[in-house]
Amino acid sequence: MSNILITGANGQLGSEIHALSASYPQHHFTFVERSAFDLGNLCKMEDFFETHAFDALINCGAYTAVDKAQSDEEMANTLNHRSVSLLAKIAKKQKMTFVHISTDYVFDGKNHRPYLETDPTDPQGVYGKTKRDGENAILAVNAPNTVIIRTSWVYSSFGNNFVKTMLRLGGERESLGVIFDQVGTPTYARDLAQAILDILPTITNTSPEIYHYSNEGAASWYDFAQAIFELSSVECRVNPITTDQYPTPAVRPHYSLLDKTKIKNDFGITIPYWRESLKHCLAKINEAQDNHFDIWNTAKKKIAKKGDILGFNEQDILFVSIGQNIGYETFGKGDDFLRPVIVMKKFGKYSFLGIPLSSKIKEGEFFYKVQFKNRENTALLNQIKTFDTRRVKYKLGYLGKTQFEELKKIVAEKLTPLTRGGARVGENHHNCTLNPSNCQEDAKP
Repeated sequence: MSNILITGANGQLGSEIHALSASYPQHHFTFVERSAFDLGNLCKMEDFFETHAFDALINCGAYTAVDKAQSDEEMANTLNHRSVSLLAKIAKKQKMTFVHISTDYVFDGKNHRPYLETDPTDPQGVYGKTKRDGENAILAVNAPNTVIIRTSWVYSSFGNNFVKTMLRLGGERESLGVIFDQVGTPTYARDLAQAILDILPTITNTSPEIYHYSNEGAASWYDFAQAIFELSSVECRVNPITTDQYPTPAVRPHYSLLDKTKIKNDFGITIPYWRESLKHCLAKINEAQDNHFDIWNTAKKKIAKKGDILGFNEQDILFVSIGQNIGYETFGKGDDFLRPVIVMKKFGKYSFLGIPLSSKIKEGEFFYKVQFKNRENTALLNQIKTFDTRRVKYKLGYLGKTQFEELKKIVAEKLTPLTRGGARVGENHHNCTLNPSNCQEDAKP
């Protein structure tokens, strides 16, 4: 049995590895997030390994805010370079297999053929430079059983990414402007996670090797958006725009296709076509919608059961938010702690009620009920006051269409129209121009 450490456990790739881990019972997985393993604190990282030993390390953690990195170079360098150098040295000392995830941003994006692992790097921004420096640090340590995997345009059913942003905006807008002159390949994080877990036992190189991995095929962000809407039956017109129509602090690669011949030949893996993988991801998102449908029904039953005791009924509901955080209240993490939060208006006061579905709380028991006036819990009160029916799917997570329409009706009946930024709630803003990279900062390894 191998003892494997995964950093960046709450990111897209880390979450996909976690989802797949049950299929690899021969391994013991340890997943660490920032609170337990902070890549920004090198001393604590060293302390961690003084008391923990592993056979393999998969580093999914990184500073991934591409634009913010331009003004936050020191932190980006710590997370993407200095911490990576330390991990490489620790992996060598403990004789761990080390897999590090890098990015297409190490290239200048000016090629006209897919990039090879041996092509010279020339990053155009701070994010790409710090990721390139992390790669070079690994190469300098020169440890055996070490692999660097560059990838691109990562998305998943977990976290925030381009696919989820398109689904949300596509339900809100009649049209979107999406960049068409940046070309690459979308990468489904689950495919990359599967590849990493499959090749891990066979990594036996004597010095570090660099590999490229993305799904097969090529697309622009415009093509990607069109495919998302087509496969999801979302009616939203996509207008192609150029990069210079949507300037950003960090330069994006115009061309970032990666040649994957080496990883396919060395490990004998098969890589799916990007549209096929997109179908699988959308199916996972739809599955989550079904799960939230069950949560919605459970919440309604509990409301009916307890409503007379608590002094409210279903007609008092303004909206439901499904998630772990409401204002400053936090209770646990992960699906085991998912709970609907019912927000109501009663007797001139707002109140919210958490209905836990956690196995750690007795069935039917309410977690909390809080009532507050304007000066209390400002964040939640503002969320209520600025509530917009066009964004209900986003605030609810991914509910099914029936539940969305049902709740929208309740909101329309119960919520007095409020003014926000000169527009009344419910007024349509049909057009939106989008730089896709801004929707997927945490999608970039």
